[in-house]
Amino acid sequence: MSISGTVCAQQDAPRSYSAGGKTIHYFLTVFDPPVPIRPDPARMNQDSAINCTIFFLSKLQQGDIKAATSASEYPDADLKLYADYKTRVGDAEFSKQISQLFEGDRYLYELRIANEHALISEKQLEGARVVVEKQGKFFNETFGHESPQFKNLFELVNAWSAGKLQLK
Repeated sequence: MSISGTVCAQQDAPRSYSAGGKTIHYFLTVFDPPVPIRPDPARMNQDSAINCTIFFLSKLQQGDIKAATSASEYPDADLKLYADYKTRVGDAEFSKQISQLFEGDRYLYELRIANEHALISEKQLEGARVVVEKQGKFFNETFGHESPQFKNLFELVNAWSAGKLQLK
């Protein structure tokens, strides 16, 4: 499948990972080549997990917290969270911190369990951007989210960052 005309996403068959007496079933997409995490006018929508995160981060970088949080699962809570943080650190520092997320990083993989998606990047090995798909539209996931799928995605991300799970 072609995303934004230049990226080939290779979707594999369902996979599973077992550890500690638990088996997690998931889907993996490998981006070849990896998708650069940078502002991109072609990605300023919520049509895919990657586009949603780039839209969200781009709007935050521009200081438009309201527009960014319109792509959040819980926009009111996220609006307060980011606005309070921006007030604490100031406009320039806020923009600088968000800009650092765009500094040469690329998305390598997308894990999916049901309607929850985790994007794994090249530089942030211990974390992932999580979005949820609702009626064909993607929303930035709040880290207070407690669904079993969300927890299982982070178990997979942690296993990958520890070298226990191979994603290829």
